[in-house]
Amino acid sequence: MIFSNVRTSIENLAALEDDGDLYESTAALLNEIELSCAFYLDGQFGGYSGKLARAFLEDILGSIERNERLLAYAQQAIHKPDTFECIRRFCSKHKKNWKGLQGP
Repeated sequence: MIFSNVRTSIENLAALEDDGDLYESTAALLNEIELSCAFYLDGQFGGYSGKLARAFLEDILGSIERNERLLAYAQQAIHKPDTFECIRRFCSKHKKNWKGLQGP
């Protein structure tokens, strides 16, 4: 269920061209990723599902990083140091230099 929400958010993003809508949809995707990272960090995914969840999250974060517009919106969505705390914790373990956590 969690990852189908992420997939739906990605599908919504792919259909957009308006910058305002694209920013809002990127923020919504990041919120879904935040929840997914929370579940992962809480140990809700173990064994093979944990391995798949980690790979999925790394891939999605990498996709955002490779798209200049999405990366800029991801950076813009960080309003304070604890915004996306679970994404930060996930990245500190598995994707240390994710550009989404760095300023533009």
